[in-house]
Amino acid sequence: SWTQTKELRLRLKPYYYQTLAFRISVSALLILIISGWIMIRIRQLNQIADQKQNELRLQSLQGQMNPHFIFNSLNSINYFISKNDALSANRYISDFSKLIRSILYNFSSDYISFEKEAESIGEYLKIEHLRFGDKFDYSVSMDPDIPHGRFKVSPGLVQPFVENAIWHGVRGLGERKGAVKVKWELINEKLSCTVEDDGIGRKKAEAMKSKIDPKVSKGISIVSERLAIINKLKKSNYQIIITDLHPDLQEAGTKVVIDIPMISE
Repeated sequence: SWTQTKELRLRLKPYYYQTLAFRISVSALLILIISGWIMIRIRQLNQIADQKQNELRLQSLQGQMNPHFIFNSLNSINYFISKNDALSANRYISDFSKLIRSILYNFSSDYISFEKEAESIGEYLKIEHLRFGDKFDYSVSMDPDIPHGRFKVSPGLVQPFVENAIWHGVRGLGERKGAVKVKWELINEKLSCTVEDDGIGRKKAEAMKSKIDPKVSKGISIVSERLAIINKLKKSNYQIIITDLHPDLQEAGTKVVIDIPMISE
């Protein structure tokens, strides 16, 4: 006799770890963990960069307020007083106090308007011209087309290059009187600051550095570090281009161009 057969279908419930839902959950969890780790790491790196930026900003402030500069300024005031030149002494005291107030005010913020930076540069040049008026003349010009309040810069970026123009440039000219020019321009929607001097040039300045305050050169290296960090944090494109003003002349002079893109806080 034929045996009657029946087909029996069984559906076995898979373990949870074998289900699609489990795989999706695990994948999502891994993505969250990796994303969280990346975000934490980025935050840590930004905090480190911020801390480094603050340290460099403090070093820049210390450079602009160094005891050597303050001593020389006070010594100049004392010189005018000893010569009974009350007018020059009063003018020097007034300009010196404005410069100190400007530096302290500017460095209290991460970013300031370029107008404030330009004002501080003008005050610094006044002080140095009173001290070394027989060594150089100076000018500060500003493009009237620059929108007021649109561009912000980190304080103290330009002054080291102006110091360099005086200390490593025109002071070494001997009998000839030099010139220092600072120009603020708007080029292709980018703020550009140019510092020019018709001094001895970079090659001669390099040979004389041992005789001149090394803090001036250090100030420029600090600015370069600060700009690199700002570029990273703000995804900006600060550039510094340094060239000889007259490469064919013995006293070549120096031209520094600092391109400053718009930064919004």
